[in-house]
Amino acid sequence: MSTQATPSPIATSCAPVHVRDVQLSGHISKSVAMEYIVAAATDNAGFEDRSICGWDVEFVDVQAGQKEHHTERLARVVSCNQERTVVAVAFVSHAPSPGNFAAWEGEVTDLIAEALDASYSDAQGVVEAQPLCMQLAWSMGMSVQEAAAKILADATSAA
Repeated sequence: MSTQATPSPIATSCAPVHVRDVQLSGHISKSVAMEYIVAAATDNAGFEDRSICGWDVEFVDVQAGQKEHHTERLARVVSCNQERTVVAVAFVSHAPSPGNFAAWEGEVTDLIAEALDASYSDAQGVVEAQPLCMQLAWSMGMSVQEAAAKILADATSAA
């Protein structure tokens, strides 16, 4: 497995989620693995196992010495084949995120309003229609400009 260690804070409605030390087997991209982990952890304070897009995401307790936060678990993305191949792992926790997601989201919304020559509330509608896209942009450390461009591109392709 290749190691890609990038701390990634992700805001969710139940609590911020922090993802770190993503490791891949080569069968899945980092962005797809993170998308599945984020989707499985969203509104899942107890880290119950979930199936996302035909992949299972399992949450396993880790030893205290490996934890950065008391809620941290090991997330495993597992294929649903007979062999149950683990294709990605990462540490995930519901912990305070570094930075301010709400302020960042507000700046993204401002840029979208400006780009669309629309009101702030109309731009909010565009942002709120794509919550997972926003969470992934935040988790991947995108700048406000990169996130706004991604949201606009995704909104345009969905229309």
